[in-house]
Amino acid sequence: MEDRRLPRGIVERKKSGGGFGGRFASTIMGTALFVAEMQRRVPLRTKLLVLAIVALGAGLGGWAYWRARQREHNRAELQAALASPPDRGVIAVRGLLGRPLDDEALARAYAYLGRAGDAASVPALVEGLSGPPDVRRAAAAALARIGAPAALPAIEPLSRMMASGDPPDVYAAAWALARLGQPAGISACVEGLARGTLASVDGFDQALLAQSLGRDGLARLLGHEAPAVRAFAARWLAGHCESVPVAELARVARDPDESTALAASVTLARCGGPTELAAVAAVAAERPALVEPMYRAFALQVGAPGIAAIWPALPERVHDAALEALVASADPRTAQVLPIERVLGSSPPAARRILVGRALLEWGDARGLEVLDPLFAASGPEAQAAVEALAASPEPTFVEPVLLSLATRRSDLRLAVLRAAGRVGACGERARVLYQGLGQAPPTMGEALAALARCGRHEAAAPALARHTRPGGEHDRLDVTEGALRLALLDAVARLRPPEAGEPLLGLVTAPSTHGRLRLAAAHALGAVADDAVLERVADRMLDASTPPAIRRALAVALLHRAPPGAMGRLLGYLRSGDEDERTRAAVAAVALSAGPDLADELRRLLDDERARAHAAVAVAWGGDEAGARRLGDVVASDPRFGATVRARIRETELPIESAMLRDGRLTRRLVQALRVRDAGVGDAWQHLTAALGRDHEEPGGASALEIRRWLAAALDDPHDAETRRMAAEALLAIGARGILLAARAARGPGAAEAAAVLDAADSSGARRGTVALTGAEAGAS
Repeated sequence: MEDRRLPRGIVERKKSGGGFGGRFASTIMGTALFVAEMQRRVPLRTKLLVLAIVALGAGLGGWAYWRARQREHNRAELQAALASPPDRGVIAVRGLLGRPLDDEALARAYAYLGRAGDAASVPALVEGLSGPPDVRRAAAAALARIGAPAALPAIEPLSRMMASGDPPDVYAAAWALARLGQPAGISACVEGLARGTLASVDGFDQALLAQSLGRDGLARLLGHEAPAVRAFAARWLAGHCESVPVAELARVARDPDESTALAASVTLARCGGPTELAAVAAVAAERPALVEPMYRAFALQVGAPGIAAIWPALPERVHDAALEALVASADPRTAQVLPIERVLGSSPPAARRILVGRALLEWGDARGLEVLDPLFAASGPEAQAAVEALAASPEPTFVEPVLLSLATRRSDLRLAVLRAAGRVGACGERARVLYQGLGQAPPTMGEALAALARCGRHEAAAPALARHTRPGGEHDRLDVTEGALRLALLDAVARLRPPEAGEPLLGLVTAPSTHGRLRLAAAHALGAVADDAVLERVADRMLDASTPPAIRRALAVALLHRAPPGAMGRLLGYLRSGDEDERTRAAVAAVALSAGPDLADELRRLLDDERARAHAAVAVAWGGDEAGARRLGDVVASDPRFGATVRARIRETELPIESAMLRDGRLTRRLVQALRVRDAGVGDAWQHLTAALGRDHEEPGGASALEIRRWLAAALDDPHDAETRRMAAEALLAIGARGILLAARAARGPGAAEAAAVLDAADSSGARRGTVALTGAEAGAS
C-alpha cells in the first residue's frame, strides 16, 4: 500500500550541520516536497477549474473597475452637459443615455430631458420605465412633461407600471398617463388627490389636472366623497366662469368642511357676476363663522368685488383693516364696487374718510371729493392729510378746482396744496398763474417751482431759474438762499431738462464749498440732464485719483443715471482690471446700470475671467442678457463663497429711479434682466430693485411710488411684449399691488395670463409653506 504519510521534513527538523541556517533550510525543503506531492495528487480538471476561477475573478474585477471609471467619467460629462446652453445640452445629455451611469445621474438626465421637452429621448425614457425605482419614476415624470403626441408610445409600459401596486410607481405613472389624456390616469390622479399622495409626484400640477378634467369633469367632482377633491374641483372651476355651475357651487359653499366652502366661495366671487356675488353674500349671511376666513381669502384671491359682497357681514372691527388692504393692493375696481354709504357709516372717523376718498380718487372716481370735503374745513393734520389724498388722483381736471379754491382760502394749506397740485399734474392756466404768484414768497417758492416743472413749463419757470442762477468765478453756480428752495430748484432743473444746465450743475458738484446734501442733489440732477459731452467729463473727473473723495462719490452718482458711450471703454477697463478700490466699484456700477445689448457678450465672457468675474457678475445682473443670466447662475451655484460676494455687491448698488426712466426703457431693461437673473438662481438684484420700486424717490427728477405703480399697471397691459408683461406682473406682486393683478386676471385682457401665472405661483408657494400671506394692515388688525 502506498505510504501517504507527510514528508518528515515538514514536521521535524533534520540534523544537517546544526545551527539556525541548517534547520531553516531543511524545513523549506520539506515544505517544497509537500507542495510537489499535493500537485501530483490533485486532478488536472481541478487545477484547470481553479485557474479559470482565478482568471474570471481577475476579469470581473477589471471590468468592474473599468465600469466604475466610466461611470465617474460619464457623470462629469453629464454635469458639464447640464450646465451647457439648452441647444447643446439636450444633445449632449441624450447622447449619454446609452453609456454607464449610476441611478442618481440617470434620473437627473431624464429629468433634464423632460424639462426640455425632448421628444427624441422618448424611446430611452420608455426603456427607463423598467429600471430601478428612482430611475423609472424620473422617466415617468419626464414623459409627463413631454406629453402628447411625442410620448404616446409610452402608454402601454406606463399602464403596466401603474398596475404594479406600489403607490409611488402608481401615481408617477398615473400622472404621466393623465398628461397623455388617458382616462385611467386621470381617475387614478383623482384618487391620489383624495388620499393626499400626489404632492410627492415630481411635476404634478393641479392646474394641468384641472385642464385634463375640463369643466364637466370638475363639476362632477363637486359631489365627490373626499373634501380635498371637492375643494380642488371648486377652486379650478374658476377657469370656467362663462359656464360656472352657480347653484352647485353655492351648495358646496355651505359644505361642513371649511376649506371646501372657502374654495367654492372664492370661485363664485372670482367669477364676479351679479348671481355669483349674490350667492357669496347669502353664504356670508348664513355662516358668520366663515366670514373672516372668507375676507382673508378674498383679499388674496378676489379683491374688491368679493370684499364688497361680504361687507355687510364683516365685523365692524375689521372694516378699517379691509379698507387699508384695498388701498394698499391698488385694486382698480374698488371705486366701482365699494358701497360708500355703508362703508362710511353715520359718523365716520377722519381716517376712514381719507382711506375711502383716496381709494376712489386713485381710480378716477369724483365721489372721492365728496367724501373728503368735510375735512377741508378742519384744522390741523386732518386737513393736511385730506389735501395729500388729492394727489392720488390721475384726473387733474376735477381735482384742480378744489386745489385752487383751497390755495386762495387757506393760507395754512398752501404748501400742501402746491405739493398735491404738482403731484397730480394740475397744469391749467389758472393753476400756472397761481404757481407763479405763490413762487414769489420763499416758503412756497420751492413747491411752486416743482409744480411748474412737473407741468413742463420751462418758460414759466425760467424767470425763477434765472433769478436764482448767477455766475460764480470759474463756473456758473446755482445758488439760492434757503436749502429747501435749492433742492426744489434742482428738482425743477432735473424735470425741465434745460440744455444749458449741464455746465452749471457740474460746477456745483465739483465746487469744494458746496454743502454735502446739495452736492448729492446736484449730482442726481446732473445725471438726469447732462449731455454725453458733459457726462464724459464727469467720468474723467470721477476716475481721476486726484479728485477729492466726496466729489468723486457725487460724480459716481451722476453716472448711475446714465454712463456716456464715449466713456464706456475706460469704465470697462476698470472692470477688467479686477481692482477693489472705490473708483473701480463706481465704474462697475456705471457700466452695470448703463450696459445695453452691445455689451452683453463681453460681460458674459468676463464671467470666465478669474480676475474680473466678480465685477462682471454685478454688471451682468443689471445689464446683461438672458444667456449671461444663465451663465451667472451656473457660476454662482458652482462656488458658494463667490456667490456670497456677488450677492453682497449687488445689494450695495445704488438705484436712482427717475420719472424719465419710466418712459425711455431704461428701467424696463433693468427689471427684465433682474428677473432673468432671479430665474437663474440669483434673486438679489430683483429683490433690491423691487424694494426700490415701492418707495418715493425724493432726489431731483425722482419718480414717486404712485407713478411707478401706474407705469407697471400700463406695462402689464402691453399687447406686444410678453416678457414685459411678465416683468410687470412679478414687480406688482413684489410691491404689494396684488389688486391690479387680480383685476387684470378677471378682465381677461393682454396681461391676464401673466397675472394669473404670478398669482397662482404665489398662492401655491404660500400653501406649500402652510401660511397665509396677509397685508400689513390686516396683520396689524389681527
